[in-house]
Amino acid sequence: MLKSQEKLLSHKVTATLTPHHWYYYLVAFILISGLSSPAFAGTFAYVTNVLDGTVSVVNTTTNAVVDTITLGGTPEEIVASSAHSTVYVTNTTNNTISVINTMSNTLSTTIPLAHAPRGLAIHPDGSSLYVANGTSISVIDTATNTILTDITIGTFPSAIIVHPDGSKIYAGYGGFFIDTTIGVIDTTSNTVVDNVAFTSHPDFIITDLGISPSGNTLYAVGGTFDESFSIKFLNTTTNIVTSNTIFGDPTATIAHPDGNTIYVGQTSGAVNVFNAVPFAHIASIPVGYLPTDMATSVDGGLLYIVDINSDNVSVVDTHTNLVIDTVSVGARPLSIALTSSAGIGLALIEGVTVDLVSCENKNQLFRMALGRQLSTLNCTQLLPNIGLPMVSGDIVKFSFRGNVSDTSFGAKVIGLSPPFQVQCKNHRTKISKKALINTPNWDCAQLGLRFLPNDKVSAFAQGSVP
Repeated sequence: MLKSQEKLLSHKVTATLTPHHWYYYLVAFILISGLSSPAFAGTFAYVTNVLDGTVSVVNTTTNAVVDTITLGGTPEEIVASSAHSTVYVTNTTNNTISVINTMSNTLSTTIPLAHAPRGLAIHPDGSSLYVANGTSISVIDTATNTILTDITIGTFPSAIIVHPDGSKIYAGYGGFFIDTTIGVIDTTSNTVVDNVAFTSHPDFIITDLGISPSGNTLYAVGGTFDESFSIKFLNTTTNIVTSNTIFGDPTATIAHPDGNTIYVGQTSGAVNVFNAVPFAHIASIPVGYLPTDMATSVDGGLLYIVDINSDNVSVVDTHTNLVIDTVSVGARPLSIALTSSAGIGLALIEGVTVDLVSCENKNQLFRMALGRQLSTLNCTQLLPNIGLPMVSGDIVKFSFRGNVSDTSFGAKVIGLSPPFQVQCKNHRTKISKKALINTPNWDCAQLGLRFLPNDKVSAFAQGSVP
């Protein structure tokens, strides 16, 4: 924030947020402060690297790899759930799903499967994860990371996608001398409600599925071993294949968030840009050989393209259809997912039940508070998909209040640079302890404070944004 803008505020803007009015506090803050396009920490790209068994974490503000998560095996497909600060990764070597906490960029757990996982999709509300494996779609409860049910669908399910309203799943299966079909699954009953004959060609394989933001049209790209490739369109209201366009070796597809443009990767090293209605070729964007997956920013201004043979991610300005940056990642990157989890926050390690959390940017003069029981405080998610405005160098303060369940409690500062100023307070004894530390992990007992079970406590930690 500029100094002239700071003078417009004579006090800190403080909001105790509820589901009904948090948005208006944010709008009021922006209007009062004259804040112009602040940088919101919280957009990171996670890229699977098949050959070296890792996931690269890319800060999309700087287009730099900021972390590498080692999983081992062959991590392939990836999806993100910002609602849970989590990304999910298929691992075909050991028949598992790796669950990664994006606050700490660490492996939380693994979910075992009966068969090698292929396609992967997540419900829009983050409640269910869908995994194509064997002859079925496994439905996983993301709250418990356990399989709720297996939906038998057909041979070789691969590409899978969820309707934007969460009501249906579309899964491509068949090929390898079996008629290729799109299975339509109702997510309420977890049952197959339709099977759409996609092609009778004996070895047509669907390589990727995309869907329009409205959910009215499903896009499928694929081909055969004799190099007969095409883009097919499915009307999701009638479940009828409406058109088939022959097109050279498509690998992946995604729709622009505004629904007007479709992007299709091509093996030869390009992403082709099409007008959605009427379907017509607009441009061709040269990228690395064999683009395998794509993702767009929330506003659609940027397109991220995984180039498996180039070991990088191409960043495209969708207004100009030009590559504006390339990011070197791991060996043989395959899939990408964007998440608003910034890794800026506080992870509670043990010993306290939280009933109030808050984040404060001491430079931007903005604070958010929220009554919520949680074990991880992510300042970029108190306002869903928007987050606390922060730029490099800002001093950010995390606070929480709750009841001790043991004789002490600890926490870990995530995403900020040391030194960290920390404080613990026992509200029963009215004693508090402060310290300046250089390590992100801290414990109130180490600060010299003592508690009895169920004491009301509060604590804060602050540091600078990298």
